[in-house]
Amino acid sequence: MALVKCEECGKEISSNVKVCPHCGYKRKRGIWFYIMIFLIAIIILAVLGSNNDDSKLGTNSSEKSSSSTVKKELYLTEIEANIFHTLIQNQTEALINSGEPIFSNDENIVIPSVVSANTIQLEYEKNEINADNLFKNKLLLVSGKVINIGKNSSNEPYLSLSGGSNPYMTPSAKMKKEYIDWASNLSKGTEVQMICKINHFIMGSVKLHNCIPFDSWFSEQDWGKITLDAYKNNTSKRADEMIEFVKTVASKIDVNNTGCKDATFDNGECIDEIGTIRDLIEEEKRKTSVNTQSTDIKK
Repeated sequence: MALVKCEECGKEISSNVKVCPHCGYKRKRGIWFYIMIFLIAIIILAVLGSNNDDSKLGTNSSEKSSSSTVKKELYLTEIEANIFHTLIQNQTEALINSGEPIFSNDENIVIPSVVSANTIQLEYEKNEINADNLFKNKLLLVSGKVINIGKNSSNEPYLSLSGGSNPYMTPSAKMKKEYIDWASNLSKGTEVQMICKINHFIMGSVKLHNCIPFDSWFSEQDWGKITLDAYKNNTSKRADEMIEFVKTVASKIDVNNTGCKDATFDNGECIDEIGTIRDLIEEEKRKTSVNTQSTDIKK
């Protein structure tokens, strides 16, 4: 603390006081005070400006990030569209009839494993650990014959299905609540197909749960739309491969003699043509691979 003279009375006072204790004179602020205020103001403005710039940069980087996922345009010709929808229908029929689908399960299309209630029960009777590896936590399309429609000890409706080596220890299926009415309209001896998951294996019987009638489940699926959306949004390598396959097949089809165009469309003929061309494509790939290996060996 320094001593200075009061500008009014001339007596010594502290440099920190604002009012002279001797005469009551209000001291004027020195120039350094205003310089300090000015510098502080500049610093505050600089900080605020920096924050605004960061905010703008954040917005720009966000915009760049969102624009990095580029959507793809997709145009299918008449024949390409028919090939695509034929493949989807083939997948459906293969699923229902336990056939071999042309395209397999991927991250966009969830295809349940097709299995009978009898097979599940027998596998669990043989080896519960191995059966869990085969079926537990998987989406299953379960087929079987209804042998009883009743309620368990918790008053929950269930279906008993034919299956296994012991007629007193058979698989049972508990429906989702919204499909209990569907189960109540069934009769003994009815063949059913349901989408279920394994709950557990207890007292010698497989317990299925969260079961949905297959028709109801399938009506909620739109594999064609899912695949096309995945392709357009650039989110699935599998969708890319399928569209590429569709376009490759279309390029090799005899447009004057095909069951894959609107005027002469026939699902059976179209799927046969697709299968034949697929085999040719695979053969071409095999030959290319063999030739490449031969060239590498010579080198």
